[in-house]
Amino acid sequence: MTLGRTWDSSRNAPGATESLVAQNAMAPQHLTIAKGTTVTFTNPPDNKSAHGAVAFFEAEFDTGLLMPGQSYTHTFDTVGEFFYNDPIAPQSTGKIVVQ
Repeated sequence: MTLGRTWDSSRNAPGATESLVAQNAMAPQHLTIAKGTTVTFTNPPDNKSAHGAVAFFEAEFDTGLLMPGQSYTHTFDTVGEFFYNDPIAPQSTGKIVVQ
């Protein structure tokens, strides 16, 4: 999961530049995974700002603030839908579906 970046569908990859204003600056914004999958949240080293990801209906995960170049991993052991946002740019949201 790339923080602070929108999805570039032409490259099928996270965008090349940081966004502090987009509502979809989590790449990919929607992710479906199997129970037991470990997801790595990464703030790319060429971002200029700290970013993070915090689940906001359930307390499933909280990356804390990640400075550029830092990452955080979380294993999803609970089936469900987990909505989250970036505490630095709270309008940026994402969803992880665990099946």
